[in-house]
Order: sequence, then C-alpha cells, then structure tokens
Amino acid sequence: MRYLIIWFTAILLFASGCSNYQFRSSYRSANALLHDMKKINEQPFLKAHHASGKVYVLGQDWTIDTLSGMISGKGTLYDFNRALVSRGNQEFSIDSILIFETNRKIVNPEAGRVTALGILTGVNLAIGVICWTNPKACFGSCPTFYMDGHSNIHQADAEGFSNAISPSLEYADIDALNNPALSGSFALTMKNEALETHVVRQANLLAIPRKENQTILHSRKDKFYSADAIINPSVVFDQEKDLTPHFSHADGNEWFSLADEKNMSSKQELVVEFDAPAAAGQNGLYIHFRQTLMTTYLIYSALQYMGDEISDVFAKIEGQPELRKQLNSGIHGELGEIEVWLWDRQNQQWLLQGSVYETGPIAINKQVVPFSATTNGKTRVKLRLNRGLWRIDHLSLTTGLREVAPIEIQPSKVLYKGHEDAKALQLLTSPEQQLLSMPGDEFRLIYDMPDASDYALFLKSKGYYIQWMRDNWLGMKDMRKLRTMITQPAKYLLNEASSYKAYESAMEDAFWSSRIDTKSTHYYEN
Repeated sequence: MRYLIIWFTAILLFASGCSNYQFRSSYRSANALLHDMKKINEQPFLKAHHASGKVYVLGQDWTIDTLSGMISGKGTLYDFNRALVSRGNQEFSIDSILIFETNRKIVNPEAGRVTALGILTGVNLAIGVICWTNPKACFGSCPTFYMDGHSNIHQADAEGFSNAISPSLEYADIDALNNPALSGSFALTMKNEALETHVVRQANLLAIPRKENQTILHSRKDKFYSADAIINPSVVFDQEKDLTPHFSHADGNEWFSLADEKNMSSKQELVVEFDAPAAAGQNGLYIHFRQTLMTTYLIYSALQYMGDEISDVFAKIEGQPELRKQLNSGIHGELGEIEVWLWDRQNQQWLLQGSVYETGPIAINKQVVPFSATTNGKTRVKLRLNRGLWRIDHLSLTTGLREVAPIEIQPSKVLYKGHEDAKALQLLTSPEQQLLSMPGDEFRLIYDMPDASDYALFLKSKGYYIQWMRDNWLGMKDMRKLRTMITQPAKYLLNEASSYKAYESAMEDAFWSSRIDTKSTHYYEN
C-alpha cells in the first residue's frame, strides 16, 4: 500500500476523536492556539519548518508516502514572512524540512529523519513535582555512559557530545574512561536519562596500548600522550587561601566556588605550585574537571525564552550558519574556559599555554594541557576561570609527554532489553545512519579488543540531542531576553546574576533528583 498510515501513526500517537484546529490566517495567533497550555495535550499538531523559510502547520489527518518521502495533509502554509499562503491540502518532502515540532510522543525508534528532527512540546513523561517548582533545575543530559558495575548517575564514566543541542551542531566528543586492566572484551552501558531525543551516530572506543602503571592522557585538541610521571601539587591557593586538599588526589573531593552575585561572568584565579622541578622533555598540566549547573541554567533559560517560538528559533539555527557562529562565541565566549598559564621565572611573566573545556555537569572530564614553554626550577601554574562555573577534582604535573596514536574500535554487539539488537548495531556502525534513543532507553555496547594486551580506553561519541519543551516553560516566553542573551552576552550575564543566585543553592538537589530512572521507566510503554 503506497500510503503507509500505520507506519507514521506508530511515530506519533495522535488521539482518535480529536478535531482539527481551525487554522488561522495570522501565524502568531495560530502558534498561540497550538501552544495554549490548557489545550496543548488535547489536539495533535505537526509544524514543519522548510529550508526556504516556509512553515507548514498540519492537524491530525496527514500521511506519509514512504516511497517518495512526502508528507501530505490538511493544514496551513505560511511564507518566509509568516504571511498566509494557502489553507487546505499541503504536501512537502521530509528532506526539505529543517525542524519538526509536535505535541505527541514519538514512539517508534525506527522513524528515522522525522523522529531525529522532532522537537516535542508539552510532553511531560515522569517530570515530577520538583521540575514544576524548580523548572530551570530539571535533569538534562546528552547520552550517559557507564562501565561494568556502574549504574549510579554520580558514577557516570562519560557524557557524550554535550554541546550538540541541534542537528547542525553535531560533533564527535572524546572522553577518558580510566578503565582498569583489560581482559578480553569490554562493555559500556549507554543511557537516556532525560526528557530528550538522542541521535547517536557513533560510539567507538579509542584504544592505546599501555604498560603497567603507565598513564595515557588526552588533550582538548584530541591528541594523546603517554607520560613518564604524574606529580601532585605541593600547594594550591586562591587569594592566599590554602585549597591544596581539594586538588591533591582524584577522590571526588571537588573544589568549586559560588557565582558572583553581581555578574555571572566574573573571573577568578588559582595558583598551583609543584615542588618537583620541570623535567626534561615536554611537560603539561593534567586537570580533572566538570561544570557546575550554571550552563544548565542558561540553556533552560534560553529554551523558556523561546516559548511557543522554539521550533522557529531552532529552524533559524539550522538554516543560518552565522547564527550558529554567534551562539558558539556568545555566552561561551563570555564565560570562557579554564585557562592554563605557566610562570616564566627568567622573564618574570605569565605565559598562556592553552585551556580545557567541556560542557556538562555529570561526568568528570580529564584533559592535559601540554606546555609550549619550559621553566627552570620549580613549576608554577595559574588557572584563570569563571567564578561559579567549574568543579575541579584533581591537578597534576605531567612529565615526559610523548604523543601516541589510538586504535579505533566499533561495537561488535549491541544489547537492548537484554537481547541482541542487530538493527541497533547496524545503525551505530554505519557512517550514514544514526541510532535514536528515547527517554528510559538503555543500550549495552560490547567491544572486542584486538588482542590480549592492556589498553587505555577513550570513548568517541558522535551525534546530537534535542531537548523537549516542557509545557510549564511555555508561559515564560521572553524573546527580548533571548536576543540580549545571543547578541549582548556580557549585558545578559550581568543582569541575570541575581536571578541565578536565587537558584544556585537549590539546583543540585533538584537536578539529580529529577533524572529518569531507566530501570523503572520505559518511554515506549507509557
């Protein structure tokens, strides 16, 4: 049968008996009707943002032609300027659409491109009371990865592609796994523990042979190094306050500071000293770090400011490279990274050596900054970072850095619900395909090592994720604030400081308490 209605109704659970919207000539009024908080879960809709700037708004009576990839149905078409073009039967190609938006659960992981481009609005699976009362602190995460025996969210071993909040922002992220000695195959569990659609193109291992007690390090520039020695700091201080106990060992006793109540982009400095003299060869600073919930607050604030125009904004992100560039350089550029400076004793000056950065508050990142300069005598390092943005568990001096090359290993088997899933394996290992993961999903990835040697392992995950729009966010729309956030980030962070301080102390408990438990929640059965 040419029009496989069953195929697409498996994607969107359109409730039977719902009447179509009375589509309006004004796009603004039509959009407001679609997102009416009192009715948002009553009548299904599908918005499709065309690459040309046009927008299709369809009701429940539409179908997809799987042979041609065309969607057709009754609805309204608006042009680039959001003026009414036509009302009635509409038809368009899936491949011409930048972003979809709907208010019905996507329930078929095989739905392909429509699912992978779909923002869900007003769908609140297991959102819980805590997210209603503290909406900017709800749990959010890209895919989380766990090694054997780890299941607690506080023990996540990796957090994939945290910056990829839209299809065009897809990238590959590398995380150190700090795995114990290997024997045979290796397994990782990949979870979706948030109200998000995860689109995973790749989850490969990067393996580097290592000798007993040898440390293999990864830099932000995706280079790998072996190190002769790892030396703990003798002292770490901030404005002469001794902070050394926080940094001496990788024990989870993290150091962090609270945000400046007057300006969220306020900076601070830490000075680190090592008694050991700089050794021959290349040295560097090894940092174990993650973010606080400041970035989560800012991302959720931006989504709330978008309100019922969320898919319009994301369509612009997809279609306008200059806007993507502005997003990358805006808030990120203003908050900054963890800069590493090395003291040059001979010339009595600080020399910038590089920086580390990774978005995400869950898994601890481990990156080395190789020094481009050498020092005589003891080594002194300065960190310059945004106040209240970072948690640091450990700092160490690495000596005798030598670059090494990894072997890339794809999964050999994927298990879903305890059973081997050949289709999921195909999607993860084919460069042209993607594995879709919905809330509550849990995949077990098995890797065959090339031989019996011991390897230091790193996870290379590639993809993107789409945040869902909770219906209690819709009433918080503020496009003026969104514009300020994007075009005047310094002004925004100054103005928003007091609001963030009201959330800061309570965010941690709210965030961790609102994650989805993959053991008891399964999206497709709800």
